[in-house]
Order: sequence, then structure tokens, then C-alpha cells
Amino acid sequence: MNKKNVVEDRPQGADHRIHGRSLPSEKRGQMQFLESEILPTDIQDPFGCEMERGSGRRILESWGFLESWGFRFGKVCGGDTLFTQAKLPEGWTKEGGDHDMWSYIVDEQGRERCSIFYKASFYDRKAHMDVSPRFRSECEYKDQKLRADGPSRGVVKDCKRVIWTGEWRVNPTEGDDYTRKYSAYVAVQEDVRTWMRANVPKDLVEQWKLP
Repeated sequence: MNKKNVVEDRPQGADHRIHGRSLPSEKRGQMQFLESEILPTDIQDPFGCEMERGSGRRILESWGFLESWGFRFGKVCGGDTLFTQAKLPEGWTKEGGDHDMWSYIVDEQGRERCSIFYKASFYDRKAHMDVSPRFRSECEYKDQKLRADGPSRGVVKDCKRVIWTGEWRVNPTEGDDYTRKYSAYVAVQEDVRTWMRANVPKDLVEQWKLP
């Protein structure tokens, strides 16, 4: 079988080294996956349902969505049903994450389109892929030393680009312990939810259709 369509299942302690050092199974698995032309068979349906290629739960319109991006799917890998042969859209690449069990697919603009979890431990191997949300929110602190004890506000990003920032929220100095510690956090979360409901489609497919 073509090496590009194989992710080896080696027991811990197997001889797989870089510069003379043994690699943990998850790191080894991530490296093999990044070099391969395969994707997890278990893909979370961007329309809201779980699907699995090759089973009765396969939802054709969901695979059509991924194929509309340019993915090309082949057969389930012989001897390893965790993975299916697949080619990425033109110009897209796989990138390893900071954690050895996570990798990502990014498009030609450097935007994260899919996240991939692969636990390569021989005693508990598992893998799945998710379509990534285009829009994400986070809390920004005016003073990193004070963090939640100082002013904070909501931020929404279109991938890595900031497209909205909320007003600064500050905890009150009076009231009970919860009010003094968490009022700003609650207000920031509500600011983000209100803006997202008004401006961002909840459906991932609709998010990625936007210009």
C-alpha cells in the first residue's frame, strides 16, 4: 500500500527517532498523519449531525459541502478504518497544532478550515475531523496583570482578523462577592452573544459562504 495512505500503529517504545531521540506515540502519529494523503473517516457534520463515511449514516449533502471546497475522497484505508484516502483542495495544507493530538487544515489564505484530532496510542487509537467555525469570540483584558480584575471587553474575529470589539466592562466595587468578581465577565459574554446573533450565521456552512 502507498505509504501516503498509511498511518502506522506502533506500540509505545517502538524505534521511531529524530536526532537519536525516541518520540511519544502521539507526536509520531501526528508526523505520519501530516505527511500522508488521508483524513479521519469520522467527520462531524457541519449541518449539525454526526456522520461517518462508509456507513449508513453518511449524509450526501454534507460530503457534497466538503467536496465543494475541493476535497477529493477515496476509499477507506485497508486495515485501518480510522482513515480514508483524501486529497486537499488546491493550495490547502495540513499543519500540526501545539498539542500532538491536534492538527489543522488551512486554506491558501492561511485560514483554519478544519480541526483534526488523532490519538495515536496503540491501546486507544481514535480520530475525528470537524469543520472549524469561521467566527470566534474571546475576552480581551486591558491590563494583562489585572486580567479579570481590570477592564475587559469582547472581541470577535473572522479567523485571525478582528471585526468587532465591545465596550470595556468593569466589575463594580460594591455588592456581594459574585457581583464584584463576575459582573464584567457576564456583561462581556452578553455583549458577544448579542452581536453574534445579529451579525453571524450560527450554521457553519452559512458562515463560510460569506464573502
